[in-house]
Amino acid sequence: APAVKRVLPPRSSSGVQAAPVLLWDLDLEAPGLHHIPALRPKPVPKAGFLEWLQGRGERLGQSPSAAELNRLWKSVKPVPGREGLFILPACGDKADFAGLYQQIAWQGPMVEQPEQGLNLFRSLLAHLAEKGGFAHLLLDARTGVTDLGG
Repeated sequence: APAVKRVLPPRSSSGVQAAPVLLWDLDLEAPGLHHIPALRPKPVPKAGFLEWLQGRGERLGQSPSAAELNRLWKSVKPVPGREGLFILPACGDKADFAGLYQQIAWQGPMVEQPEQGLNLFRSLLAHLAEKGGFAHLLLDARTGVTDLGG
């Protein structure tokens, strides 16, 4: 947690508004940014990115509709006590993230046609940046070969 505290915007008491920042938990194998006390949104998230992906089903490789993008935006939560800091959790607070991960049809848009996955990710980044007016989007993502990822 100390490394996280260094990137948190300062608590604003001077009246100067901090540039908005989104922390996106893309560590889909060990999500939990929203469990860190300094980042815990209230109310706790009921859904996050994995639930959004799972809800897209067979449309995973297609461009998301405006309604789907708005549904994802509902998972973005402000961090209490940290003006301008928001979090997009990987999954809801009580979710079975491994079960959600396994239900998503990753093979097509992420392996067989990676341009589809790249286009999806680009559209999500653009939507989130525009909708939230974020100056920065910080992604917490796992790298390398893993048990779930191959």
